Amino acid sequence: MNKTERDEARELLQLEAKLVRLRIEASYLKQRKLKKQEERKSDTLMKLLDLGNELTQTSLLYKTAGLAIPRKYRFGALLAAFALKAAMK
Repeated sequence: MNKTERDEARELLQLEAKLVRLRIEASYLKQRKLKKQEERKSDTLMKLLDLGNELTQTSLLYKTAGLAIPRKYRFGALLAAFALKAAMK
């Protein structure tokens, strides 16, 4: 092997090593992204469960169900009552 062939072989090995490092980093980033997405889903679920717990504890759901407003606006009334209660805390 002459010097140019050795240099080309060395450069090829360096490029292959760089490619492997980039693939490993891409895999790590992909795993981290998936983990963050799972955490967001979990956070959203916990917020919904907390909201449901708050609604049952304060009886807001039953109070808004008995309001004399059209059925399609009751959810909005429930959210408004919950926001008002949260603002008072």
